[in-house]
Amino acid sequence: EYAAVQKRLHEADLAWQAQLDQDMDAVCDICFDGEVTPENQIIFCDTCNVAVHQGCYGIDKVPSGNYFCRACTHFDIDKEFLAAERRRGPRTKPTRPHINCELCPRRHGAFVLVHSPESANREPTDKPKKAKWVHVSC
Repeated sequence: EYAAVQKRLHEADLAWQAQLDQDMDAVCDICFDGEVTPENQIIFCDTCNVAVHQGCYGIDKVPSGNYFCRACTHFDIDKEFLAAERRRGPRTKPTRPHINCELCPRRHGAFVLVHSPESANREPTDKPKKAKWVHVSC
């Protein structure tokens, strides 16, 4: 039994190190730089896995728990993800609708919602039926 526990600990250690290595190789989807500082970490969205610097995406403080990008939050993917975690059911990641950048053909990355003149009259809780998105880097 001791050997089995040691083996599981070793495997967990290897998995942790692999995740650290992956994080160290991360590149911000906005500035395409991988350099991090204590004040400007790269943060990953828990559902779509987009990587962004705090400063590039306007994140003041590294969240202590889950982090969700603006697009995943807009489509309530964050709520689906957290509900699935609370149910402790099968770990299936919810997927958000495909987003097309209004300025380029890339379909993945760090998006922001484009505010149109008609959205200025909308209540903050109303979500546009056909939202327009652009990459922060576009």
